[in-house]
Amino acid sequence: MLQQPDNSFHERLDSNLSGESYAISVERGFETAAFTLAGPIEYLREWFDNGLARDVTFIGPDGKIAWEGFVNSFALAFGGIQLKHGLDRMGNRIIFTYTPLDTSVNPPTEGTETTITKNDTRSQSLYGVKLATVSASKATPTTASDTAALTELTRRAYPQRGQSSRIGASSNPSLKVDLRGYAFMADWYNYSQTVNSGTDTATAIIKLVLAADPNSVLSTDDRDIATNSEATERFWEDTAAWKMIRTLVNRGQTVGGVGIPWAGGIYEGRRFAFKISERLDANGNPISSNQFQRIFHTPSVDVFSDESGAEILPWHLRPDRILIAESLGTQMYVRRVNYTPPIKVTLSGEDDVYDVASLLVPGI
Repeated sequence: MLQQPDNSFHERLDSNLSGESYAISVERGFETAAFTLAGPIEYLREWFDNGLARDVTFIGPDGKIAWEGFVNSFALAFGGIQLKHGLDRMGNRIIFTYTPLDTSVNPPTEGTETTITKNDTRSQSLYGVKLATVSASKATPTTASDTAALTELTRRAYPQRGQSSRIGASSNPSLKVDLRGYAFMADWYNYSQTVNSGTDTATAIIKLVLAADPNSVLSTDDRDIATNSEATERFWEDTAAWKMIRTLVNRGQTVGGVGIPWAGGIYEGRRFAFKISERLDANGNPISSNQFQRIFHTPSVDVFSDESGAEILPWHLRPDRILIAESLGTQMYVRRVNYTPPIKVTLSGEDDVYDVASLLVPGI
């Protein structure tokens, strides 16, 4: 596994690593991952203090990317003490919505709902811009709203730390690292286009949403984005970027009066992949144009192969495929892949789970 947040930092994590696992879903692409680091407390504290939002890439034994994302939270354990912090509750760009209250007249009168924005640029330089939307509970004078927005920014601009301890307990230093895929960074900003109305294609609108990323983290490389010509509204007002993308993915496409499901997620190179979903026909049989993940089972090994018969190594299994379990005579649409190196794979569908508990991978 290779950890490389930017050009100034480059570390390979091998001997001090344990507990690796990751999940890939049809809703997000690369979704979640985790691992634990061991080592001197000084080394682990450097990670804990400076490692949030670092890029982490899982590299398979064949040298190809298996999963990619960023550090979302830490749990540092040493000497009976556990320290935690993470990015979930952080917001360094506060969008504060309130109804102004004019107190110069009696009784005071309410105005039109108003939004103000406050930024902590230092936090943004450390972690990237992460939006948090806050609504006042009632009408508020303008000066009080400005104060409330700044106070909320102070509360949320930086990751908050927690500590717990167990008296008499002790442990060797370890750092649990929880990761998120880059689709979650599309939860960090809103997309807004209120100048033009009318429609464009779903593909064109999705490309605009990706390009609006204020952190320039999400790739604008469109090699994996197929053309979905479904007419899509241009007008969107302050809509969470990933919520908007999921809305368009879930709409799919109408062809000849038939609704066609699509799938979309963020994968290698932080690129968004968008395509017609693999699917079964009305009788539960795979459509001939599908991409397959076949499993051939023997008493000692499960071997995966694609529709052409080429072997798929377990760290390259993906959702949005049709799983055909040859030995069981069953098939299902794969919505989620969980992988724990080197031997455990779980493929999940709508209702079914295929758990490969004894996978033997050559060369590991």
